[in-house]
Amino acid sequence: VGYPGPCPDCFWVEGNLRLASGAIPQAAQMQTISETPIEALWFSWHVADAQKQWNPARDKLATYVSIILDRLRKVV
Repeated sequence: VGYPGPCPDCFWVEGNLRLASGAIPQAAQMQTISETPIEALWFSWHVADAQKQWNPARDKLATYVSIILDRLRKVV
């Protein structure tokens, strides 16, 4: 709510995404996507210090996707 002002802070991926150990990543859980029958893995990953790092005049959804990909690379 409010995007692009506040930074996005959650996203969905296919339900079978797991760490190399087989565990579900931290701050993630299986849920049904609202208004669909789709079960997926819901992540609640916030941008660290979003007040300073997120600028709605500069940043886009691609910025958030880049943050997600960087973080996934670190935990895999």
